[in-house]
Amino acid sequence: MFNDDQLKVIFGNIEDIFRFQMGFVRDLEKQYNTDDPHLSEIGPCFLEHQDGFWIYSEYCNNHLDACMELTKLMRDGRYQHFFEACRLLQQMIDIAIDGFLLTPVQKICKYPLQLAELLKYTAQEHR
Repeated sequence: MFNDDQLKVIFGNIEDIFRFQMGFVRDLEKQYNTDDPHLSEIGPCFLEHQDGFWIYSEYCNNHLDACMELTKLMRDGRYQHFFEACRLLQQMIDIAIDGFLLTPVQKICKYPLQLAELLKYTAQEHR
C-alpha cells in the first residue's frame, strides 16, 4: 500500500526518536526521587542526552513534507479508510494521523520552556 519513499517522507526518523526517548525516559526515571520528588535531580539527564536531541532536527525539518505527502494520499479513499481502521483498532482518540505526527515537533519545542520553569524553582546550589 505504501512504498518505501512514502514511508520515509511520512515517518522520517520517528523510530530513532522513539529509541532516543526511551533511553532518556529510563534515565529520568532513575533520577526521580520517589520519597521526595522535589529533590529529584534531572538536570544531569538533560546534559547527558543533550547531543541526542539533535535527532529531532531532521524530523522537524521534514514535517511539512510529511504533511504534504499525507494530504496527497488522503485524496484516495483507500488511505483514509486504512488510517481510520488503524486508529479504531488501536482505540486511539479521534485525531488525524497528521496530528499525531506533530507530537514530536511540539515535544521538542516544550523542553526549553519546561526547563526554564524548573530553573525558577531550583535552588542556586543545584544549578
